[in-house]
Formats: sequence, structure tokens, C-alpha cells
Amino acid sequence: MSATTGGARALLRLASLVLAAALAVSGLTGCAALATLLSGTSGSAAQDAAYSNGLDQGQSGGADSDGASLLSGGRALAQTPVVNSAIYSNDYIIDEGPIKGGGMRVYATHPDTFNPLLTQNIYAAAMFGLVYDSLVSIGPGLTAEPRLAVRWTPSIDGLVWHIVLREGAKWHDGRPLRAYDAVNTIERIRSYGEWSPYAGAIANIASAVAVSDHEIRLTLEKENAFAPYTWVFPIMPSHVAIDALDGQSGSANLRAALVGSGAYRFRYYENRSRLVLTAADTWWGAGDEAAGPVPGIAPTGRAEDDHQDQAENDQPGRVEPDLQGKADVRPPYIIDISFMFFDPDDMALTKFRSKEVDLFFSGAFDYDRFKHSSELLVRQYSERDFLFLALNNAGGATASRNVRRALLRMLDRQGLIDEALGGRGVPSEFPVQPESSLYGAGIASTPYDPQAARSILEGEGFRLDEGVYYGDAGNGWNKLSLTLLVNEQDAERCALADSLSDMYAGHGVEIVVSREPADAVMQKVLAGGYEMALLNYRTHLFPDMTELYSTPWKEPGSGGGAVANVARFQDDEADRLSHELFSLYDEDDRQTAFAQLAAIIQDEAPYIGICFRASVLVYGEGLRGDIYPSDRGPLSFMERWYIADYR
Repeated sequence: MSATTGGARALLRLASLVLAAALAVSGLTGCAALATLLSGTSGSAAQDAAYSNGLDQGQSGGADSDGASLLSGGRALAQTPVVNSAIYSNDYIIDEGPIKGGGMRVYATHPDTFNPLLTQNIYAAAMFGLVYDSLVSIGPGLTAEPRLAVRWTPSIDGLVWHIVLREGAKWHDGRPLRAYDAVNTIERIRSYGEWSPYAGAIANIASAVAVSDHEIRLTLEKENAFAPYTWVFPIMPSHVAIDALDGQSGSANLRAALVGSGAYRFRYYENRSRLVLTAADTWWGAGDEAAGPVPGIAPTGRAEDDHQDQAENDQPGRVEPDLQGKADVRPPYIIDISFMFFDPDDMALTKFRSKEVDLFFSGAFDYDRFKHSSELLVRQYSERDFLFLALNNAGGATASRNVRRALLRMLDRQGLIDEALGGRGVPSEFPVQPESSLYGAGIASTPYDPQAARSILEGEGFRLDEGVYYGDAGNGWNKLSLTLLVNEQDAERCALADSLSDMYAGHGVEIVVSREPADAVMQKVLAGGYEMALLNYRTHLFPDMTELYSTPWKEPGSGGGAVANVARFQDDEADRLSHELFSLYDEDDRQTAFAQLAAIIQDEAPYIGICFRASVLVYGEGLRGDIYPSDRGPLSFMERWYIADYR
């Protein structure tokens, strides 16, 4: 170690000690104190409260919540609650890059099934996503990134894709991964039909053929330039039977059956209370140059994994830095991942605060309250559920383009999300997630501008009288009043409808909220017997503007989604652009076409987009790395996460 390097480290340690002493005098500690000093606000705004995670969690399972923790050394399970202090420490954290070592506990409920292709449990799906690799992963920009597939090329007509698999990829039992495994996985999903959550991902695949050990030919039913975005299903080994597994399967059965090719492999399962994964030595990325060498930390030797080694490894040591920088660190950095199974009624935030888990993800977290908290880190990401106002373009006041344009400019999306949804939403004018690379740099949402809305309505002949707009449709002056349909069984949507009514009333438009059963709402919407409706659209795995904006909307009973251009919007150029996106393979071309389509939508305002529902990933400040949660995988790229060093 050079004198310069040693001196720098000594100065860092000295600085941290001086800082800790200074903060102790002020009665504050660590990063919470830093946040207080910098912002002038208390770092402990979040007090004890109960928040249900409110998710579809599958089978509840027995909750063994004794707080047993993975030690920061990562090998064995302690029998008493031991805090993973590298994650929770309020000491001054020195982040010098990835460190090999540590363990992490994730909040979960017991899987509904151990078949990765059938689970409806979001926690199980995230867990299996660490064990089983997919052909691609979805990264920043919601674009497809190589995983088991390293290259893919479409034919001229876009109907046939040639996929090249990664050579050297192995299953956790040491057998090589072959193209037939991917083909067999597709056929398994097809055999499960709608029982598999991945049925939609393969719906457009007409056939799949292994043309060599590392090459696949996929033939599509129709061209889709975004086809790789759908290849996110877990690839299963063809030599392992998993269909017979159920929630009662023991650790030995699971070890034999849960054989994947991902960064983590099965270690053991304990009595419906937890399932532990450990870093897979056979993972292709552990020796992949693409991961990039990170000098500074030397990996240590590890004993063979077996439940019997628990007692001998009860007090494992933390993997220490190699200060000589003689070795490279390669992912996965965190050694053990333990999924702690709780009853669905157990509150994830409570378990996090009591340090029984190190991380959780949820769609019912009080984001607005905790987004500036210094006691935890919160990353919000959009789900695929798009909330929007459908406006009847074919009848009533909303048949007027200028009325629709005015209503669009009266909408304060962020204010609505904060008031009605507690911050649990990502504003969006279009049914394409805001993280998508399609937006490029040239698209901005229509701004909240009540003054512009007033000018538009006055230009249309409306007049404002004592805070209410009136218009003359030939039968005298009548107030601008619209009926808003909403599903009475969705409490969150009803609250959103009430806030919309208040917001528009503040700008002179009366909105009468009509709460009706879901079937009645959709019957009226599909028949065109409505003015406004607050609807939810579950978007595809890829950007698709055709369902809401192309002219040939689907009649009831014709198949397809229930929501499909229910506004009766018609525009030839919008038709052309929305379909053209499926034949554009260059990202710049896609962004250009999408920007042109967005401009038409903003000018015509056939719908008023509000937001995508949002989930959050919550973790301690010591966790670092490429943390990119998305609805495709809240734990995506977890092999590149690490627990920062601390002194």
C-alpha cells in the first residue's frame, strides 16, 4: 500500500471520527444529523405508524418472525436478532466501490407455488428472478439489455428473430445451458395457458426452434420491433421437473428442483419462515469482463452449502478489504439473500424499522410522507397500471375538441397524486411509462395552465359567471357540467374522482361523480353512453399506442382488452404513427415517431392521462450499486448491489 493511499485512508478515518464527535455534541448521529444540518429540518419526521403493504401476496404461509438475521459476513443464519449494521449504520459511510460480502433479508410472503412460471406472488417472482436468468433484462429506459441472449436480429419483414445465446452459461448443477432449454420454456408457458403470468409475453410467438446449441429462431404472429422487451420470462432447465412441487416441499426437494442459471442459487428453505439464496459460483457474470474489474477487495473461500453447516458458521467474519488491491471484485457482491416470509397482515415498514428485514418493496407505502426521510431510502418506480380520464369524443360537451383541450390544461397531475394518492403515482400524459427511452428529449407534458384553459373556453363561446362556466348550446345558457363514471368498488379511484371533481370545480367546471359497479361502468363506456370515465389501463410489456388511439376500436365481445379507443378518437396520422412504431428498430426513429404522435394527442386531447400507479423500493442508506427497480423486477440487477464499507 502506497504512502499516499495509506495517508488518504487515515485522513478519511480521522474525518469520520471528528464528524461523529461534532455531531454527538449536537445530539445527532450520522447521516440523519447531516440531513438536519443541511436542510434545517428534523431528520426523524417519520414516527411509528402502521402501514399495510396491501399487495396481492398469494398464500399467506406461517409467519416465523423471530427476527433471525443474516450476519453481515453472509454465510450462516444467526439464532438471535443480529442487525446487518453495514446497511443500518448511522456511522459515516465510506463508499469506495463494490465490496464482496454481506447478507440481506428481504420482506416477503410465502410463495403460492414454487413453479416460477406459475407464481402470482410478486415476492416469489422477484426471488425466482435472482435464481433464473431470462433472455433479456429491462434496464434504465425500460429497454432490453442482454442477459442469456447476447444478440438478436430480426428478418427484413420483422417476423423472424435470430437469437444468439451466451456461451458458457451453466445451470447451478453444472450442466450447460442450451437453446433447447429456452424453447422448452416457451412451450411450458404455452401449455399453462392463462394460468401463467407470462402467457402474454409469448402470445405473439408462433413458433420457437433451437437451430444450434446457442441459437434460437423465433417466428412471430405479427411484426413487433419491441419483441425483445417481452423476453423477460425465466428460462427453465429442461432436465429438471418442477411441476410437482407445492408449498409443503422440503429443503432437499427444493434444492433438487430450483436449479437456475442466475446470479444466486438455492441454499435452503426453513419451515415456511424463510428461503435463503447464495451467490452462484457457476454464474456466467461472475467471470464476465462486461461486469468490469473493481480493484480493492479479495473474495474469500467458502464452505460447501448445506443446512448442517449452520452451527459451525454461526459467527462468520465479514469479508475484509484487500488493501493491497491484488484482486478484482466481480458480481454478485452480496453473498446471501434471505427472503423472510411473513403473514400478509404483517406490515413491511414495521418489520423494516424493527430491523427484521433490510429491504422491502410495496405498492401501498406512504411515499409522500417518507420521500424526504433520512431514516430510509425510497426509490419510486411506475407500475404498468395507467390511470386516465376517457372523454367521449362522439357526443356531449366532450365532443368539442376545445372543451377537451381546456379540461387537459386544468389538470394539476402532481397535486392530484399528492392529495388523492398520497404521492403513490408517477405523472404521465401518455400510456407509456415515463422512464421509457421513447420520450427522448423532445416531449413535454401539457402544463397545468388554468389561464390558457380559460382563454380556450372563452374562445369557444363559454363565459365565466361567479366562478362557473356557462355555455349556450341553442337552448339558453347552461353551466358546463359533466358526469364522471367511476368504479364504486375501487376506493382509491373513488377518492381520485372526488379530488378531480374538487379540482375542476375550482376552475369553473362542474363534475358530478357517479359511482357505479365496474360492469355497469364498462357497459356504458363501451356503448358510448357516457361523458367522462375514470379508467385504469394495464399496459403491455412494450409501448403500444394502438389500443387507445387507433381508429378501429374493438367492439364488445370481439376479444382483446376491455379498454380500446373507447373515446372513439379518429385521426389518420395518429393511426399511421401508432402502427408504424412496431416496425421501427432504430431508437432515434422511434423517438421521432412517438414525438409526432404525442403532438397530435396533445392537440386533440382524446383522453386525459393522469399517472401510472407507483410502487417503492425501501432500503437502508448503506446499500449501494446499480439499483434500478421496475415493475418487471424490483430486484433487477441485484448482483450489482453491494453493502458500502463503513468505519
